[in-house]
Amino acid sequence: MTGFEPTPPSTELFADDLLSGETALITGGGTGIGEEIAVAMADHGADVAVASREMEHLEPVADAVRERGQDACATTVDVRDEDRVDEMTETVLDELGEITILVNNAGANFVTPTEELSANGWRSVVGTILDGTAYCTFSVGEHMIDREGEGTILA
Repeated sequence: MTGFEPTPPSTELFADDLLSGETALITGGGTGIGEEIAVAMADHGADVAVASREMEHLEPVADAVRERGQDACATTVDVRDEDRVDEMTETVLDELGEITILVNNAGANFVTPTEELSANGWRSVVGTILDGTAYCTFSVGEHMIDREGEGTILA
């Protein structure tokens, strides 16, 4: 994303305050689709937490959320590590108070012919996409269950 422009006009279908009162956590939120989701949610009134492995990618997104008048949190995590995921969840809860939306966006891939993908590369992709999604869902889902089952998880 270049320059953090407002959400494209197609979102004029939705009220600016559609997500008012919501707090979203987006894994893989520092670049690409995750970055776009974070800014769009802030444009529609949500407070937003972004998480990924590199803080340098997260801070500009958190700043863009704050520029839209919403609270923001940026925290590092390796979603393949269950303990780190629990730490991420606690950080977001400490800083923003709740998580009502989880977007499991963290991903991994290697642009290479299949026959050249190493076993370690395969484990990295599967660990990020499958294990990471499960760990984040379990961790945040526990918080949502404690809130009497309120919340939305996108996997």
